[in-house]
Amino acid sequence: MAQHICLITITFTLNNDIIAPPFTSKISKTIFIKLTGKEDIIKQKHPYKPITITPIIKNGKPIYKTTKNKNLLKINAGENYQFHLTIINKDLINTILTALIENCNQTKINIFNTKATITNIEITIKKLEELGLPQAQAYRIQFKTPTILQMPKSLKWKFKGYRYVLFPHPYLITYSLINHWNTHTPESLKIKQPWKLSYYATHALMEVDYNIKPTTVPYKGEKGPRGFTGWALYKFRGTSKKLNKKLLTLLEYANFVGIGKSRSIGFGMTKITPIQNQKPHQT
Repeated sequence: MAQHICLITITFTLNNDIIAPPFTSKISKTIFIKLTGKEDIIKQKHPYKPITITPIIKNGKPIYKTTKNKNLLKINAGENYQFHLTIINKDLINTILTALIENCNQTKINIFNTKATITNIEITIKKLEELGLPQAQAYRIQFKTPTILQMPKSLKWKFKGYRYVLFPHPYLITYSLINHWNTHTPESLKIKQPWKLSYYATHALMEVDYNIKPTTVPYKGEKGPRGFTGWALYKFRGTSKKLNKKLLTLLEYANFVGIGKSRSIGFGMTKITPIQNQKPHQT
């Protein structure tokens, strides 16, 4: 039986200006819970949740505050905002879509001492088997929200805490995506040798240009995860047809679920674009 991935985009306006939390996926989560009544889905404990919710977005740009910005974050009344919700589990897709249909007349929601008016809900569903970016000369990855890449644990030595990396290394990107993919796919689609494909990606995706900066969001108080934002351009040098297919499947998967830790609450939001008929360094 085919496994699907579902992308839901919810557009809304506010009746009054509000002061937003530093990472605005808290607003997205509140609207989702009010629309569906499925708070338990959001609060489930799992390192690779079958659901991701982005921060709120305006004109294609996610809204959040970094530790360098000391000003209050204001969301304006009467303007269009949206957020994306991605679901992988089939039963969960049915549950959430059913809840949205049952509450489709609930267009005004109480939130943050004002009302949010839902103006549009757009739903896209794809089979996981159909995912895969076209093969191209290069790929540009835009890291739209802070991306938190974690090194695999050392098998030989014990270190205190986790080791995070502030540069989008292809090995770590691929390894992160494989872990998420393998958690939510049927046995027939699982990637059997994660280390092999991750190592292959190190050579198949060669960075040729980038604009990356470390970014910290005050998610809990003044402390928050240290990640990076920006973009990186990778020349594609893949030589194995079989491994290329798996890698390009994961790259499109990233456009739905993001990359790295805490993606379920909107970190690691990415946009990966194939680049054709251009010299990579000119992009």
